[in-house]
Amino acid sequence: MPKPRVYVVSEDLHVLVDRWSEKRLGMVFDLSYERIRRELAEILTFGGHCVVRVTSEQMRSGISRLLEGERRPVVSVDPVYWPSELMLQITRCVHADTLEGIDGFHSRYGFPHPDAQVSDLVGRLRTQFDEAIEVVLVDDVVFSGKVVVEVIRRLSEHGVRVARVVCGIAVCTTESDPFAMCAALGTQLEAAFRFGGDGAAEVVDEICERDFFVFCPMCGRSAVSDEVNLGFPYVEPFGLAGKWASFGDHAWGLSTRLIELNVRVLEEMERQLGRDIAFGDLERHPVRVRHPEVDGESVRLHLLAHLR
Repeated sequence: MPKPRVYVVSEDLHVLVDRWSEKRLGMVFDLSYERIRRELAEILTFGGHCVVRVTSEQMRSGISRLLEGERRPVVSVDPVYWPSELMLQITRCVHADTLEGIDGFHSRYGFPHPDAQVSDLVGRLRTQFDEAIEVVLVDDVVFSGKVVVEVIRRLSEHGVRVARVVCGIAVCTTESDPFAMCAALGTQLEAAFRFGGDGAAEVVDEICERDFFVFCPMCGRSAVSDEVNLGFPYVEPFGLAGKWASFGDHAWGLSTRLIELNVRVLEEMERQLGRDIAFGDLERHPVRVRHPEVDGESVRLHLLAHLR
């Protein structure tokens, strides 16, 4: 009997929406998150896939359990589940025109260049600890492991050794094994939840909820820009959903359903807010969402135009 193929979904939508709405709109929305998540899961079950949801509390408590008793300094690259005093605000980026990935890592919008962040971090470590510094690195998800590998390499150049990598979710596939990758660099990877690998169900992809919701902070892949916070959602025609979310030939049909889900969530927000959500309300600008046939700033109306 064939093993099921699963989508792993980390539930971060409410965490980021609450932070954004309280800061920008002065309120926290009472949204039907369970219904939203059921609808998203139904979309992801195309082709007979199973959906495994990992809650924000499971992510936080799992990371906390792995860090219990750890005395070495903890450096985080995860601003969602594990914001820390010692942070590197870095991410993957794409070219704004082709949407192809750019090698290496880049700073999140509003933060200094990665070289400056690393130098500042190392300087702070040196003022607090001995010269032979060992640290623990925290990330939410380790899949390809590219960001983790780059951080390990860069810190090593400054004489800082990453002794452990702790994450909420680690994904093994036939193409990549992040545990072996870290071991090859002299680092131990520990995960609260491990998916894929020998004897386990095959993982189609690991997705953060935020990447499907155009109004959500940190949605989608980032573009390199010091002037505008740009994001390309995992929805066609805004981003490469076929590739980034492993939708393949189903990308356009599934994206239509995702746009419809975005519209329903925005309607729920707007009933509580008493007005439309405008592009100017958003923390991150969702690239390509503006429709040429729509006047005004209502995000919902621009999305509806893409459904015509």
